[in-house]
Amino acid sequence: MNRHTRRRLGAALAAAALGVTSPFWGPRLLRTVPAFRVAEIEVEGERFVAAQEALELAVIARDGSVWDDHREAEERLRGHPLIEDAEVRRSGFNRLTLVLTEVKAVALVATPVLSAVDARGEVLPVDPARHLIDLPVLQDADVQSGRVADEASRRVLLALERLGDLNQDFVDRVSEVRRVPGDAMELILLEGSHAGRILLPMDDADLAFAQLVYEPLLHSHLRIVSGTDATGQFRCGQIFSEELTVRDDEEMRCLLKSTERC
Repeated sequence: MNRHTRRRLGAALAAAALGVTSPFWGPRLLRTVPAFRVAEIEVEGERFVAAQEALELAVIARDGSVWDDHREAEERLRGHPLIEDAEVRRSGFNRLTLVLTEVKAVALVATPVLSAVDARGEVLPVDPARHLIDLPVLQDADVQSGRVADEASRRVLLALERLGDLNQDFVDRVSEVRRVPGDAMELILLEGSHAGRILLPMDDADLAFAQLVYEPLLHSHLRIVSGTDATGQFRCGQIFSEELTVRDDEEMRCLLKSTERC
């Protein structure tokens, strides 16, 4: 490191120290320091939105400073239909990172071609073939003007989102989902899963699923069979498949998450 470089680094460190201890006027001073001029911009969290598209949408000047106010860039990024939130972060003396939180796709619906939708039922401008989206297919959804129109299907989507928050591994095993009588939803699991289909209540699917997974852990032996109760209504968390005997926590988790035999 030559003398000139050491001087520049020392000045940058001193300016940074002033900026940290002086939040009001510090950033204004730091913007004038050449060492903080933007040299590189990275993108994190992108899946459906290409990194180059995010960079072009943010419109951050390459000759600007990492200490510039980037709130307008963040708002431009949030205006993208696939970006839920965005933050421009300093990641070094002369680097910025665009941190994206994309809208979460929870299912595919027929429009008539299969299209991804979020938990609110909005059809997302994503090509499932290009992005290799592997999501449950929501059957019998009424899609109008780029949105799932029927309330029952939207409730299923919200339930899928809650299930994903609780156990995404399980949702990844779901091939299809449909509404069924009794204010319930039926989930068809991928071939090779230990259960063929699962019924859950529409409004409390995540609670019923948690009961299904975690309550049996209090018992040393659990038998899960197909069928309904005496009133003809489904029971929360029933598994409809061949009769299964689940002996312990590990086997239950294997049942719900894995294609391997437990």
